[in-house]
Amino acid sequence: MQVRDTASSPPSRATAPSWLWVLVILACACALRLYHLGIASLWVDEAETVWLVSKPLDEMWRILTTIELNPPLYSLLMHYWVASFGSSEFAVRLPSVLLGVASVFMLFRLGNSLFDRRTGLLAATLLAASPYHVAYSQEARCYSLLIFLSLWSCFVLAQLVRQPTRLRRGGYVLVTTAMLYTHPYAVFVVLAQVSAYLLALVSMRERPALGFWGGSALQLCLGLLYAPWIWVTVSSLRGLDKGNLWIAWYGWQIIGESYRDYAGGVALLTLLAALAANGVRRLGPRDFGLWLGIALSLCCVVVPVVMSRFGTPFYLVRYGIVALMGMCLLASAGIARRRWFAAITVGVLIALMLPAATHVEWTAGWRATDWRTVGETIRAQVAPRDAILVDNGYADYAVSYYLRRPDLYLPWGNRRKIEGLYLRDPLARIWIVLWNTATPPEDYLKRAGSYYTFARMEDHGGGCFLVELRPL
Repeated sequence: MQVRDTASSPPSRATAPSWLWVLVILACACALRLYHLGIASLWVDEAETVWLVSKPLDEMWRILTTIELNPPLYSLLMHYWVASFGSSEFAVRLPSVLLGVASVFMLFRLGNSLFDRRTGLLAATLLAASPYHVAYSQEARCYSLLIFLSLWSCFVLAQLVRQPTRLRRGGYVLVTTAMLYTHPYAVFVVLAQVSAYLLALVSMRERPALGFWGGSALQLCLGLLYAPWIWVTVSSLRGLDKGNLWIAWYGWQIIGESYRDYAGGVALLTLLAALAANGVRRLGPRDFGLWLGIALSLCCVVVPVVMSRFGTPFYLVRYGIVALMGMCLLASAGIARRRWFAAITVGVLIALMLPAATHVEWTAGWRATDWRTVGETIRAQVAPRDAILVDNGYADYAVSYYLRRPDLYLPWGNRRKIEGLYLRDPLARIWIVLWNTATPPEDYLKRAGSYYTFARMEDHGGGCFLVELRPL
């Protein structure tokens, strides 16, 4: 269905062959996301997730509202998931896989509702094979949940534009509120929805039945429901040391780099951009789907980058991942009219995407460190009186997850000077884990003075080094 000049045109019906194609796409999406799911070790953010959700509920809530400052929905869901299914690599990543596959289905529903059945199938196919989406469907973080709820929220909004009912109004408010309590960048998804709706009000010949005030009432409800978390965040930020904010300003080129990463490379980005431009030309300014696709593509990347330039930087490429949904919608709309052209083009896109989609390490260095080997190496050789130091607070989570020796592990926040360790036990060895730190290994030898000497240093990838110091 194309939400163009009328708010009451009926949606297109997906035929039995269409649902067969949907099942095939979902099966392929599931296979790609399950492939090697538990092979790579958890990286530091995933290990932090396990650390947080494994705590008692009251302590987890205290951390979320005072330290973590991420909305609580994903952590609450994972708290009960880990309690039921354990904290292995496969177990903690499986919810993201399921949500990733559900997102592929929801993008089909959204494309079918905004445009037509073929566009929905094409968009779902692109997302199923997207290397970037595969990567974050295999990560124990909230991005899969954010994408799923964003697509669901947009789908209900498309239904509202066509024919508002009380059930749809309530559904939109509930789903969008859940999205807002998943990740701070959900605010930019709401911004994209509001922008697209306002542009549709201005450009469509027959205004949507929801109207301006009906849409405003929904946004007011969202603001009231999200206000408690805004208050929690503002109250906590007042006491935050700005020197602890680690996100930097990466320059205006981060915009192009974001879209390149979402697409899977420069060649894929060029092809998707050409298809999206054709989709914009074909749809015309009276199509709500056009405005929603453009708004999702821009608001989740360009707006936070501009805000980061003139304020405190808070943009990372992965935070704007919902922009990929807009890119898939626009590109699919650009090729959906001609069946054989669409089939050939999607075949080329999949051929370019699949090599990267089956090797998710391509996306960044954050999966490069083999934390499992770090923990196994120490655990196999450590002596009861040895001490372990971690030079980076974020690496604490990964080291403690794989080491599983709290009797030897000294938390990063309470690490002692090497001289103090020597005075406590002159015969103990010191194991030092360095990760993405400006402190060179030689600096630790200087601190050791005449007490210790280098025994060895191992490179475990991703800027991680394991150093062993032995007493002289």
